[in-house]
Amino acid sequence: MSVLLPPGPFPPRSLSEGPDIDLAVHLWRSFFQREWLAGEGRGKLEQRLALAVDAGDWARADELLTAFVDSWPLAAGIADAGEAWRADALPAALEIIARAADLVRLALDWSSLPDGRWVMPDEPWIRSQLEQRNLELQARGHGDGAAKLAALLDCSCGGVPEPPTGIERVSADRLASERARLGGALARGELRGVLVHGVVGDDPQAQLALGELRLEGSHQRLLERFGAVAAAVSNAGGGVLLRWGDDGLLASAPAATGGSVLAACCQGRFLPGPPSALRTGRPQRVGYLLWDALVAPLMVAPVAVAVLCALDGQRDAAAVAELLGGPVDQVRSIMDELVALGAASSVG
Repeated sequence: MSVLLPPGPFPPRSLSEGPDIDLAVHLWRSFFQREWLAGEGRGKLEQRLALAVDAGDWARADELLTAFVDSWPLAAGIADAGEAWRADALPAALEIIARAADLVRLALDWSSLPDGRWVMPDEPWIRSQLEQRNLELQARGHGDGAAKLAALLDCSCGGVPEPPTGIERVSADRLASERARLGGALARGELRGVLVHGVVGDDPQAQLALGELRLEGSHQRLLERFGAVAAAVSNAGGGVLLRWGDDGLLASAPAATGGSVLAACCQGRFLPGPPSALRTGRPQRVGYLLWDALVAPLMVAPVAVAVLCALDGQRDAAAVAELLGGPVDQVRSIMDELVALGAASSVG
């Protein structure tokens, strides 16, 4: 009999599974890959974006637009982020992987695990991984999806996992009454953080207790953001918790060189947007510059994308203007702007 392990904690610290069926490892190998994020995943996001716009579901369209354009830097960075997580448990790597998890859930219309933003696969995918083997489901952590898995497969679940070392689990309705004990344990270094189960209320005592946890616990904000897997994060104390989109995670485009003949350094796409217009149900046609690198997507005027797409390393400004039917001076000005943005560079 083989052991079936749930999809959490995620992401896995190792990709080896031996005789077990580890759904976290299967998830990583299936979806948290450059090929899937840049291929099937990106295609599904674009299809869902078009459907949301057609249906007038503007909040979902906004979410899908940002996910779609994020698929470019995520596809470029996911392999290195996975290696950094497995080797050194770096918080910046965890943030990149967490954003990729958002894309996987949105592209496949799956739900999330109870302990945060990670992925809970649907029943068809889960069953496709089981290979008709005799399996014993084994829980391994708080919010790991084992309970939902047991219900889907109509099977029992073994194991009563303990919280990670230095992490205590507390119900939200007990947070205020446990404040002094937890705060003291955190201040003395006996705990690194507290996994709060449930929603913390708005009452002053509960919020005061939560604030004290964040002040004293080296991993508290990480636990709140990423769930139990954040207990593995290294060098959390005193570090800055970077968010997706911050300069520390996404770089500027590499410097480019101007010239009379240019080639594109990134892709250009026409999309419904911008996000502010989508949220109000008044989409316009906008352009995006998208690099195959950990570079932030950049929204530009549609004419800039039209010029970018005409840059083939052979046409000068006059040839591009003739192709697009626009003024040469305007085309030349846009080419200069694309160079300044790192979106186009001289040939030769």
